[in-house]
Amino acid sequence: MPWYSAYFNNVTYINQKVPTLYTAATTGEFNTNPIVYGEVNPFIVNYGDLVQIVVNNIDAAAHPFHLHGHHFQVLDRPRSGTGNWPHRDVNYASTPVKRDTVTVMANSFAVLRFRADNPGTWLFHCHIEWHVEMGLTATIIEAPECLEGLTFPADHIAACQKAGIPYQGNAAGNTQNPLDTTGFITVPPTDYTGLVLLCLLSLSLSQTGTNQSRSPQSQLCCPSQRPPPASCSKVNVVNWMIRTWTTR
Repeated sequence: MPWYSAYFNNVTYINQKVPTLYTAATTGEFNTNPIVYGEVNPFIVNYGDLVQIVVNNIDAAAHPFHLHGHHFQVLDRPRSGTGNWPHRDVNYASTPVKRDTVTVMANSFAVLRFRADNPGTWLFHCHIEWHVEMGLTATIIEAPECLEGLTFPADHIAACQKAGIPYQGNAAGNTQNPLDTTGFITVPPTDYTGLVLLCLLSLSLSQTGTNQSRSPQSQLCCPSQRPPPASCSKVNVVNWMIRTWTTR
């Protein structure tokens, strides 16, 4: 039976040995380097950035996309057959609708924006379960400097230990050199296991703290005590293209 994979920018999401949030918390200053996260399609954004996501759907079917951790503004979402985004940011509504899920029409695009004010590791994925299983997912590593040294409840660690899941180091569990990619999982599995790991990868961050230094004991940055963004016009454009299905 053939195995099908899906892509954002020719990258298929592949679950790694260490959940992404745990890697962000335990790799020190290396947590700003996307290499340490492995094949989870990571995108690093800074606290306070205005992030624009452009999804070009070159597939012949519509896809509903969901973002964890935020409600985004939907700036544009034209009808099917419109083609790719024309790289033009004009004539958007002054008060665009906000959603956490939006359907991107077939052979068309969507333009989304959110303020990066919720530190965490957030998945952006197609909301059709088997498309997630096929790898149509990306990971936003938001404000990694706020995640360094984050501690976890004992029952979370116990759950990882019982399941045999490492909870420190880079994507492969390497703690001595986070840039050592030995042991990374680079080939998608060929069996269906469902979404059992997504809860670990998108664990909601509700702790707050005032220590903003990068130290082993650092806590999450408290948004209320951080300075406002220097300019509301700053936009980081993340351009994602959905590729057609590929048989493995």
